[in-house]
Amino acid sequence: MAPGARSNPHIHHGLEEFFVLEGDLTDYDVYSYRSGDFVSLAAGSAHCFSTEAGCLLVVTHRGATQSIQEDVL
Repeated sequence: MAPGARSNPHIHHGLEEFFVLEGDLTDYDVYSYRSGDFVSLAAGSAHCFSTEAGCLLVVTHRGATQSIQEDVL
């Protein structure tokens, strides 16, 4: 993700996992992930992410992804 980028709010109907290779990533509740962090999110989790400095991630997910409105978070 480029510096200052933000993902759209969404929900995964299957497991989502990501590994932060470089940079920073902040989720909608202001929790920050850094290089070396591994995250596993359960099916049904709703979220969005942003990055100040930019980041490089490895992301896997199973099942459909559905866009949602930010006020749902």
